[in-house]
Amino acid sequence: MLLCLAVGCDATPAPNARPAPPIPKRQAKPLSALEARRIVEDVNRRLDADGKDAAFWHTAAEGPWLDLLLAKVENTAKHGDKAPPAPTNTPEVSPGVEVWPASSNAPGDRWILGSFETSSWTISSEGVKKPKTATPTWTLYHQQGEGPWRQTFQVHVSAGSGVPRPAVGNDGQAVTGGDTTKLAVPPSSVCGHMADYVAGTNDAQTRKSRWSKEITADRAEFAGIEQSLRERLGAKSVDVTSTTVRTPHGPVWRTADGSALVACVTVNQTAIDMGPGRYSVFPTSGWSGTTGIRWTSYTQSLMVMNVLKIPAGHGEVSVAAKSAWPYKFDGKRHTGR
Repeated sequence: MLLCLAVGCDATPAPNARPAPPIPKRQAKPLSALEARRIVEDVNRRLDADGKDAAFWHTAAEGPWLDLLLAKVENTAKHGDKAPPAPTNTPEVSPGVEVWPASSNAPGDRWILGSFETSSWTISSEGVKKPKTATPTWTLYHQQGEGPWRQTFQVHVSAGSGVPRPAVGNDGQAVTGGDTTKLAVPPSSVCGHMADYVAGTNDAQTRKSRWSKEITADRAEFAGIEQSLRERLGAKSVDVTSTTVRTPHGPVWRTADGSALVACVTVNQTAIDMGPGRYSVFPTSGWSGTTGIRWTSYTQSLMVMNVLKIPAGHGEVSVAAKSAWPYKFDGKRHTGR
């Protein structure tokens, strides 16, 4: 460019000139199980930290998991944090890590499904660290291009139910995608259709699909939750809303029986106004700094992460794993006596 400014250049290409061929993007190299395990352990070491700021969390998380961590930073800045210092309730990753790396058709795009147990701890009055719980998880990790690996999704798995496991191909990679036309519900739309069903929508797809007893119970609970909360809290008004990301998060993971596992994300928001002179106090809460305070009104939200299992044929769509994570909180304090 400096040379052109000095002597002048003709920017018009010659009539017969052909554009340079595009440089092909490098296809992501398949991961071995050992490489994937080391990645999962490294990401979890980075995430096992308290009090980090937003810039730090961007290096270790993305997607819905990053949103949760950033909301925690915001909530703590607004309301403080009355949680005991680490290592109380600090998760640790057990050595028993299972991993399923996944090949991707998109160049520079790689995924890992990791399964492990997280353990939380309590500190006795004598200062002794004691195990509290050990919970198996189903966790997704993602790498885009040459960037770092980040955690993007996590659900706890009920004890005894087993972690949802994908099928593994001859190349050692988890089987993803493939022909999904024979599944009970299209994976691309199952998250949205389940949300519609739970919210009481009665369109053609929700009528045609078959849903498990757990999902049907969620529909019944959602229909009566506003009235139930008004009666239990004596609140002036309760407004419950639900917003779902209608497409799955990450790949469609295939299982050995021909079914599919998909990750879905929903945010449930509850706005409560206790009315004049009334307030509510939380003895326990998942939102930092909100316990022991008299709230005259508040809005709290949960981020619900589901792993849905879609069977082949015409069977029921079921919940393979589910967690509801405290997300955002805002409220007005009671200032009267």
